[in-house]
Formats: sequence, structure tokens, C-alpha cells
Amino acid sequence: MRSLFISAGVLSMMLGISFVGRMYGPQEEGLQEWGYAAVIWGIILFYAAMKQVHYVLLKILSGAGIILHGPPIILWIIFHGSTITDGPSAFHAHWAFSLPYLYIAAVCLFVIGMPPKMIKNSFKG
Repeated sequence: MRSLFISAGVLSMMLGISFVGRMYGPQEEGLQEWGYAAVIWGIILFYAAMKQVHYVLLKILSGAGIILHGPPIILWIIFHGSTITDGPSAFHAHWAFSLPYLYIAAVCLFVIGMPPKMIKNSFKG
């Protein structure tokens, strides 16, 4: 399970950096702030995966991950085929862009559904 957390944390950092760096073209300021939040959440998740932290903290981080990464899943699907930038750009949304967010949300749901004893055992040593 540690490797799932590490991969979800790194993926969140990469997705956040793509919004902070305006990879998709001119965008609203809120998306850049979301990118910073995704990077910070990814760093915290990565750190939690490396250290032995209390299972309650892991469940709280997972809940925050669903809240943070849930809306992009919905928005990438809703705006499939639409131009999503504020200004001249040829970038169009596609439902496949939601797949990394779905992976992160699935990892978070998996952790939330796990019994505490299983979480404790998977993060030992």
C-alpha cells in the first residue's frame, strides 16, 4: 500500500505542477491555486507514505484527496471537446484527462475502506 500512496502523491504533484505552470494555456486564477493545493497534498501524502503515521491521518488525507481530486474528474468529463482556456488556445478537454484523477481517487477510497489493522500492518517497517 505504501507504493500506492507514493504513486498517488507523485501523480498529484505532477498534475498540480501542470496547472501551476499553465500547461493547458491561459486559465482562471483558481486553477493555478488548485494546482498549488494538489502539489502540497502530494508532498504531504508522499511524506506520510515514507514515515509510519497514524492510520487516522491516512484516512483524513484520503478524504482530502477525494475532495481535491473529485471535481476535476467530473469537469474533464463534462467539458469533453470544449475549449477550456481563457484566451486564444487550441487546447480542448478530453475525458481521458480524468484518468489520473480517477486513479488518485481510487487509491483514496481504497484507504478509507480499509480496516485500521490492515493499514497498520501495511505501513510497518
